[in-house]
Parts: sequence; structure tokens; C-alpha cells
Amino acid sequence: MNEETKKQRKPFNVKLFYRRTCLIVYDIISVILASYMALIMRYGFEMSEIPDHFVDPINRFLPLNIIITLIILYLFRMYNSLWAFAGETELQNLVMASVLSSILQAVGIQFFRTPGQQAVPGSYYFLYMFLLISCIFASRFSYRFFRSLKHKKQNKKNSISVMVIGAGEAANIIIKEIVNSNFSTMVIRCIIDDDRGKWGRFIQGIKVVGGRDRIIECADI
Repeated sequence: MNEETKKQRKPFNVKLFYRRTCLIVYDIISVILASYMALIMRYGFEMSEIPDHFVDPINRFLPLNIIITLIILYLFRMYNSLWAFAGETELQNLVMASVLSSILQAVGIQFFRTPGQQAVPGSYYFLYMFLLISCIFASRFSYRFFRSLKHKKQNKKNSISVMVIGAGEAANIIIKEIVNSNFSTMVIRCIIDDDRGKWGRFIQGIKVVGGRDRIIECADI
């Protein structure tokens, strides 16, 4: 192996490998949990009321369901995204991956039913989809949420109070960037806008306190 090839090879990232492995294990648990919890919820948490002929096809399809779901999640970049900066695109991918997995599960279970066996209730599949989305969402976006809280707590000691003038689309973008930033030490205290229809309302949790005549007054907030 020549020197140029060695330079081109990326070093093995242990931390990234560990994170992906944890996500895969979590997703396997999520599929298993969603598969059975959906049925338990369908029957009002009365385990004794669940017919065996509904559980059997779910059990048979479960190993294949896990593999299919992991492949779908991989294709939708659920193991490659930077979740610290996750936004609408990642959320859309998460929902679409979960919906596709749920559809394939609904189709796949039919092939594992015994001929003449009663079909699994349709409500089960909607509950499964809801639970799968919830579990995957929790694993991905909770990381961003807690990381953001950690950074904001660290930056709070040296925070700078800021007043935003204007409550339009441009202001919304600026406020969103400041509020969601893990590195900004700015804290927006209030918003000023001359449009009376916006007074008392909120943008990204920040209140529009009044017009430009209140700038000096609100500077002490």
C-alpha cells in the first residue's frame, strides 16, 4: 500500500461506530416494542383478550420486519444524519421511513397467516405506525433537545440580552437561528413591531411587546 492510498483512507471512527450501533440496537427494540404494544393497546391492555391467531403471524414476521425496517431506516439516512442539527428534512425522512415500514409490515403479515385465519385488525397497523414514529423520533430528536439544553445552560452565564425590531418573516428566521443555536450567547427578551395586530403574540416563544415607541422602555426588560 503506497503513501497516497494511506492518506486517502479515513481513520476508523470509534465514537461514530458506537453511536450507530446504539441506534441500531434501539431501533430493533423499537420494532419489537411497537409490534406487541400496538396489539396490547388495541385490546385495551387486556392481555388475556388478545387472540393467539393475531399474535402468531406477528411473531413469524417479526425477524423479517426488523431487517426490513433497518434497511429502510438506513436508506432514509437515519444512521448518517447529524442529529444535533436535525430539522424538517430529517423529520420528514423519519416519518416517511416509518410509514413505509408500517405498510410493508401490513403486507408482510398477510403472507405469514395460516390459510383461513382471521386477519389482524386494521387498527393495529395504525397503532404500530404511531408507536414506531414515536420511538424513532424520541431517539433522534431527544439527543438534539438535551444537547441544546446543555449548551444553553453553559452559555447562560455570559448571555447578552437582545431586542428584535420587526416581527415579519426575516425576523422569524433570525429569531429561529438564535433560539436554536447551541453556540449563541444571545438571549432575545422581546420583539418590537408597529403592527398592532401582532402585539401580545409570540414568535418562537418570544413576545411582541409593542411598537417602536416602547423601544426605550423595553430595553430594560
